[in-house]
Amino acid sequence: MFAAALSFVLCVFDGAPEMIRWLDRNLSETILICLDHDLGANRILDGNLEDPGTGRDVADYLSEEEPCCPVLIHSSNAMAAPGITMVLEDAGWICSRLAPYNDLDWVQEAWIPELKRYLEWKW
Repeated sequence: MFAAALSFVLCVFDGAPEMIRWLDRNLSETILICLDHDLGANRILDGNLEDPGTGRDVADYLSEEEPCCPVLIHSSNAMAAPGITMVLEDAGWICSRLAPYNDLDWVQEAWIPELKRYLEWKW
């Protein structure tokens, strides 16, 4: 059972550039990073067309930074997700990868247990 009292702020991003800007200011206080590869189509933000990038863009950014927390990769992109894992592991980051399955069943059965394992881990 997961009974530890944790206090943290959850930050969610739907684009790599925004996440990288946030990480640039907050990485040293980050306790866990969850990454997907495919972040969706280009979109209009503030009247400008913006490319949301990919999880690989974030992994490439992290590969140049000192590892400070584990990374949980959750992607159904079987061609791209191994590249995220490789670039992070080569840079010394501790990470694991899960492939979503059966609609959202994977969240309860695989993602949450892995998330709890990392949050309980003494980095």
